[in-house]
Amino acid sequence: AAAPDSYPLGARFNIADQGIATWLVSYVPHILTTAPSQFYDAPVFYPAPRQLARMEHLATTGVLFGPIYLLTGNAVLAANVAVLCSYPLAAFFLWALLVRLGVSSAAAAAGGIAFALGFIRAPGSLYLAKLPNWVLPMVALLITRVREQPTWRRALALAAGLIVAALTSYYMGVMTASAAAVWAIAELTRPRERGRAALVLVAGAALGIAFVAVVSLPYLQQPEVSTRVQGYLETGVPKSDVPALPYLALFFLGTAGPLLSELKWLGALALLSRGPAGRASRRGLAIALVARSFIYGSTAVVFGHPVTTPYAWLTAPTGGFFRYPFLFCVLLGFGESLLIAGGLAFIGGFLPGRARAIPAIAVAIAILLTRAPLLSRWGFVTSEGETHPVYDAVARWTRRNRAGPLLQLPLSIRGKSPWWESEMIGSTRHWLPLVGGVSGYPPAHAQALN
Repeated sequence: AAAPDSYPLGARFNIADQGIATWLVSYVPHILTTAPSQFYDAPVFYPAPRQLARMEHLATTGVLFGPIYLLTGNAVLAANVAVLCSYPLAAFFLWALLVRLGVSSAAAAAGGIAFALGFIRAPGSLYLAKLPNWVLPMVALLITRVREQPTWRRALALAAGLIVAALTSYYMGVMTASAAAVWAIAELTRPRERGRAALVLVAGAALGIAFVAVVSLPYLQQPEVSTRVQGYLETGVPKSDVPALPYLALFFLGTAGPLLSELKWLGALALLSRGPAGRASRRGLAIALVARSFIYGSTAVVFGHPVTTPYAWLTAPTGGFFRYPFLFCVLLGFGESLLIAGGLAFIGGFLPGRARAIPAIAVAIAILLTRAPLLSRWGFVTSEGETHPVYDAVARWTRRNRAGPLLQLPLSIRGKSPWWESEMIGSTRHWLPLVGGVSGYPPAHAQALN
């Protein structure tokens, strides 16, 4: 269980990562209910404008779980609930997707559990508010429904699903687009109304992409983006701002743990099967291969020669906004969970009657026993920003007086939080503009503060 004022320890993401994700989950409902026209003018690094366009906005998570913050005023609690809910949501949507493919319910449930507790999911982290993996099977499920019955109502549902996925974070948007492309191609190779299904799929996808593009225009208007894109056009050299060092990629690839890393090979047994198990495994393999083409950064060494990867096509045109290719292990987890479920369904098919569920049940129990305890094994660290009394004093003074921007000097920290964690999370208790703060791309005057 999560503590309402605390961050989980032992995660692959530090308190700084968790703090900014937590702040965003509360900022979205706050600004949408007070001044929606100023959505991108986040109150950090005052007076620099459009500061939200220098980081992810996590709009979907903020809208879905923001009411918790609005009711309680506790930003850390809202983020904890958002992340905790992502586990059953991930398991449910993958289970529903696999059952729709015809995979047995037991194998689908085991695949869902593997997905919920896969890469970077255990130990827990509030940074996962930025990476809600449940949107991947949700969109695949919507694509399957369109292929089964290509109506315009289902096209609208697909567009809505793509919007929800893309606005969770742009990393998840790209991962969803990649998985959706694989899934749509696989669905359209199956018989039954291919022409109409293709038309409806394209229409739904185009509507969703157009909406996201319009919402995202402020990101493209940042001066740094045009400078980086111009440099790419002049040199033709795609580079990420943060090099994807091999050891860092391997570090995150190891977050699935030894059990899940071995279970994925079960899918190889079903690759040649013509039934649902084969379909799940082949799609899982395709998605896993796409994910691995991103994970190692802009270049990969193949037989001793550097090769440009799809990640380079992503990071260069966007001006280096995407800097962490190892996050694509979330997409890899989707593919490998499909492989696990396909392999279990294939093995179970050789057993009689109810005994077919035994392999899947055994694997599901093993995953739960080895992975679930990791969620809170290392305990929690209290958020200084949520508990320090100085922020209540600032909030009370602000309610009685006219107040302008706030410059916070580092507090003496008793716990393990970085000093700006208290500044950002503390601001959710008074919402004064901050002269400081944190951002993916801080403005020029941030150097003077440092």
